[in-house]
Amino acid sequence: MKDEGLDLFFQEMADVKPLQKSNTVVLVKDSTVAKQQKLSAHMFAERINQLMIDKSRIEMLSVDEPIAGKTSGLQTGVYKNLRLAKYDIEAQLDLTGLSLKAARFDFVTFIDDCYRANIRCLLIKHGNGKKNGMPLLKSALKQWLEVYPYIQAYHSAPLKFGGYGATLVLISKNERQKLENREIHKRG
Repeated sequence: MKDEGLDLFFQEMADVKPLQKSNTVVLVKDSTVAKQQKLSAHMFAERINQLMIDKSRIEMLSVDEPIAGKTSGLQTGVYKNLRLAKYDIEAQLDLTGLSLKAARFDFVTFIDDCYRANIRCLLIKHGNGKKNGMPLLKSALKQWLEVYPYIQAYHSAPLKFGGYGATLVLISKNERQKLENREIHKRG
């Protein structure tokens, strides 16, 4: 029985010819994917450049100074729940010990990835600067959070999540999630 199946296979494959090998690669210019990648790379570079890492231009905070902020229009209850850590933390980023340049790159990558994946409640650990008395990373992060797109609110974390050495962040829904919400809550 096995020989019959093998014979039948070879019989069916008798007129099949192998593909020709080619050393050339055909590039499709301006494909949609290529355009999106170029745009993403451009937007990424733009976002990186808008965040300051010049130490002389960063407004320094004190070691035990909380950081907090929210966009206008955010409901008070939503902000309060973030501040009290009532939302599940869906992702974490640890920037402690990194240089400003490395922290900036990781921050942008992390926030953009979370936005695309519709991960909304984040914890960013940055340390509080007690070792050297200068919370440089914490101070820079506050300025980055103030200007970065997608950030709806942020607040120093409760002690169990790192206190003044960590920040809870709420980012906005991505476009796909906004559309789904509109569909769910459509009236009429």
